[in-house]
Amino acid sequence: MTTPETMLIYTSLSTQPLSVPALQALVRRARERNAAAGITGLLLYLDDAFLQVLEGRREAVHALYADIARDPRHTGAYVLLDTPIRQRSFGDWSMGYAGVTRADLAALPGLSDFFLRNDPLSAMPPGLALALVRGFVEAGAGGRWLAEPAARGH
Repeated sequence: MTTPETMLIYTSLSTQPLSVPALQALVRRARERNAAAGITGLLLYLDDAFLQVLEGRREAVHALYADIARDPRHTGAYVLLDTPIRQRSFGDWSMGYAGVTRADLAALPGLSDFFLRNDPLSAMPPGLALALVRGFVEAGAGGRWLAEPAARGH
């Protein structure tokens, strides 16, 4: 019997703005930790806020999220979506990263209204969070989002 897999999407606020080197270090550590735990996903950083997608065995994802929620580098961790999945959306990504702008996200189909209103990521409804994930997958954004954090994003 295989262990059920889960997709968990959460948001949080950085306790201080992160420099490009700090983001690079954070993403490198996340990639190493996630690969060891069999977790894949995506990390967005926008307006000093994080939105992260974690996919993997339910126990591993929940254990990682518990560690993340205790991390003092951010506050207000809030789960937008926690759902069983049949197939991973980011199965080939140890951790994709995107330092995005609201214009980048508004360009994804079905997301323009939310991001053009400047609503905080924590106000994103679960269905819209799932649409965001689908938008990244369907846009074939893999090459762009797998890069290291760069000055372009911040």
